[in-house]
Amino acid sequence: MAKATPGTWAAKSTRCKADLVPSTLPETRYARSGDVQIAYQVHGEGPLDAVWVGGPGAHLELVWENPGASRILERLGRFARVARFDRRGTGLSDPVTGAPSLEQQADDLAAVMDAVDLDRAALIGEGDGARLCILFAALRPERVSALVLFGPAAHGGAVITADRRDQLLEIIEESWGEGDLLNLWAPSRADDPAFRRWWCRFERAAASPPMARQLLAMTTETDVSALLGEIRVPS
Repeated sequence: MAKATPGTWAAKSTRCKADLVPSTLPETRYARSGDVQIAYQVHGEGPLDAVWVGGPGAHLELVWENPGASRILERLGRFARVARFDRRGTGLSDPVTGAPSLEQQADDLAAVMDAVDLDRAALIGEGDGARLCILFAALRPERVSALVLFGPAAHGGAVITADRRDQLLEIIEESWGEGDLLNLWAPSRADDPAFRRWWCRFERAAASPPMARQLLAMTTETDVSALLGEIRVPS
């Protein structure tokens, strides 16, 4: 299968750091995982292959409009070929009924790797995505060269306590898509009007309120503690 074409970036010499965005967005494509189509992108160049697994809700295309996120992805692309995907039920991937299990999402990750022709890759797991990476590395060790995890917790309930869960549910029910999540996740940016406008759009595009409720339940309940001893790759 042909390798995906990396995205390209304009010269950055005359631009400030806050304006580090790609001149040409990577193409969004779809990989079939069972009956579901999973949206993915590939960008960057370099000898390393990596798959970025973000939180439970995301949007492949809107994330590039956030200068901070765009800068991270662009820098990763300088030394690696990076695949990213919207997890099923969120973003540009197919909607689903009910929150997907980690095992289903592991199948989705494998489908994206197959579509990109990645036999083996380093998995970069962010927050809740770290648990998916851990599960995948335990179940399919031959396809994982390394784990890079930040903000990880083996059990979602260790991060989202009962009080925090109640706060999140109230926001989902009363003001989803209005930016109130910023007060919990990024309070230092909550008073930045431009960032808040982007966040509101990103939130609404990432998941509907009913899906957000189901993803919260899944995130709280998932536990990969029993798999930690089976990880055999550099982490």
